[in-house]
Amino acid sequence: MVRKSSYGVVVSWLIENATFLQQFNISAQIPNPSGCYMSIDGTKLYSTASSGNKIAQNNLSTPWDVSSIVSGYNFTTSWGNNQSVTFRDSDGLKMIMLQYGAGKLIEYDLSTAWELSSATQIRTKNTNTGGTCMYISQDGLRLWIGNAYDDVKEYSFGTAWNISTITLVKTVDFLSKGVDYINFLSFKPDGTQLYLYSFQGTLAFSQFTLSTPWDISTAGSAISLKSYATKIADGYIRQDGKKIYLCYQAGSVVQEFDWI
Repeated sequence: MVRKSSYGVVVSWLIENATFLQQFNISAQIPNPSGCYMSIDGTKLYSTASSGNKIAQNNLSTPWDVSSIVSGYNFTTSWGNNQSVTFRDSDGLKMIMLQYGAGKLIEYDLSTAWELSSATQIRTKNTNTGGTCMYISQDGLRLWIGNAYDDVKEYSFGTAWNISTITLVKTVDFLSKGVDYINFLSFKPDGTQLYLYSFQGTLAFSQFTLSTPWDISTAGSAISLKSYATKIADGYIRQDGKKIYLCYQAGSVVQEFDWI
C-alpha cells in the first residue's frame, strides 16, 4: 500500500503507520534485552542482553505471534555486552553478533539451521566504532553499523558473510538530520528506505528515502517520524513489511506491531 506521510510525501512502508498489536515479557530468558531478531519463518525469536554474555532463542508456537512465545534455549557466548545479532536468512546457518561499545563483530556457523545450540564461533573483527546496531544485506556483501556518535558506517565484504574481509566504504553523519545516538538501523528490502531510531533526544524512528538504493549518503530529510515514550533497545522488520517487532530494556518486553 502506498500512502502519504504527515510530511506530505507519497511513499510505501511508512514507519508512522505501524500499529501496536501486543507484547510479551521475556525477562525469564533475557532480562533487559538489547537486541532482537526473528527467523525467516517467524517461529523463533532471538534476543541479546548488553549486560550479559547470552543470546536467547525462544520458539513461537504460532509463527510471528509473540503471545505464543515459549521458553527455548540460552546460548552462552565468550563475550559480554552483546548488543545486536543478525542471521543469513537464506539458510539460517550463519550468525553475526555486534558487541556494544567496542563494535567487535563475532561470526558463528550453525550446523543446524536457526538452532543456537549448534553454533560455533568462527572469527572476530574489531571495528572500533562504538557500535550500537547493525544491518547486513542478505547477499552478505554490505554491512552498516550505527553508533552512539550519531553516524552510520558502511562496509563492503570481500567475501560474502566473512567479517575478516570487511572494508570501510563511507561514514555518514545523521545528527544534522535529527537522529541522536543511533540504536536501531534497518532498510526496506529494495534499499530505497532507511530507518533509524534516536535513543536520545526525540526518542523517535526517522525514515529517509535514499535516492540511490542502499547508498546512505543519498538520504534527504526525514519523511516520516514515529515517537515512543519508552526507549527502544532494538527492533526487527519482517521482510514483507507486514510486521515490526521492538524490544525494550525497561520491562524486558518485545512488542509486535502490524504495519503495511
